Amino acid sequence: IRSRVQIEAFLQVFAFSAAGHLLPWGLKTLADGGGYNRPLGLLGVNTGAFGESSMVAGTILMLIPLLLVLRRHSLLIASPALRNVIYLGYIVIGTFGAIGTFARTAVVGALVLLSGLWLQSRRKMLFLLAAVAVAAVLSLALTAQWEKRISTIEDPTADTSADTRLIIWRWTLDYVAEQPFGGGFDVHNTSRILVPEPGQEEPRLEIGRAPHSIYFQILGEHGWVGLFLFLATQAACLRMLWKTSRRARGIAELSWFRDMARALITAILTMLNCGAFIGIAYQATLWALTELSVCVS
Repeated sequence: IRSRVQIEAFLQVFAFSAAGHLLPWGLKTLADGGGYNRPLGLLGVNTGAFGESSMVAGTILMLIPLLLVLRRHSLLIASPALRNVIYLGYIVIGTFGAIGTFARTAVVGALVLLSGLWLQSRRKMLFLLAAVAVAAVLSLALTAQWEKRISTIEDPTADTSADTRLIIWRWTLDYVAEQPFGGGFDVHNTSRILVPEPGQEEPRLEIGRAPHSIYFQILGEHGWVGLFLFLATQAACLRMLWKTSRRARGIAELSWFRDMARALITAILTMLNCGAFIGIAYQATLWALTELSVCVS
């Protein structure tokens, strides 16, 4: 994958293949409001890259800056009108899908995404006004259940799953304090943690709790060296993309490379922030961005 057409073809295949799993979340959210822990995609399960709600939300948000570049520069879909219908429709329906997951990850990722798009916007004030207007409309449409779920970001102990996540993260830190090189793949299956039960005096013993964080997942399995290598890889990709964006600045025939490099920066940062709450260390979605960074640079 070296040429502009090959890179675009890869993105088209990825985006439209993922659409079969991602867009049903948006359509069903528009129909009945979505909900937490509801398998609204084609898989019918709340696991995996396109079944787990937080991963679905993160993937949708990650795709948005890339879809915007395809809308503007696509060679494979020549008609501007058709591009507007396809890509803007994908973004709108997908956004409702991310909201409909009721995943807190969607809020964290959306903040990073909007910050990146705002920095790249040529009309920052207009973008800001549009974002405020959309947020105001969404605030009127969102349900009380969604607001209750998202409010636990401020107080993780108010939600059992968030509180348990903090406990397994502490377990991971204690583990690598004794095993600084990690314990190998799926080491979290050896974990034993005590989880407070609402309304119960005695905590519940939970064995084999997943860390639900890309950073604690890698830290527990591969130690501090593995975490350093992972972060260094992502930092190298971001640096390459930044240099590509700078080199292409002001050169009309390279505007696609500049826009794609900046979109990939936003997409990677969005996924890395979403990954703080999802165990996606080995999901192809994140590594596809890493590979594309090399291709574009």
